[in-house]
Amino acid sequence: MTVSPKPESPRYGFGFESQKLPTGLVVGHSGGFPGIEANLSIFLDQGLTLVILCNAEGSMGLVLDDIRDIVSSMGS
Repeated sequence: MTVSPKPESPRYGFGFESQKLPTGLVVGHSGGFPGIEANLSIFLDQGLTLVILCNAEGSMGLVLDDIRDIVSSMGS
């Protein structure tokens, strides 16, 4: 899969954000509303897709950090 960002937005293109992490390329989308958050992360190099739904506003960053640590340890 090729991920091409919009020229004026190097990390966010056509509905998906792309990010190069030590574990490889991750594309996805996130969003929320007061009291809820959601995240779709597709770890392209690992063939792994994660969907996270949170009903606690402000907790998504903690969850994503833990999951990225787990995915990183899977490669070693």
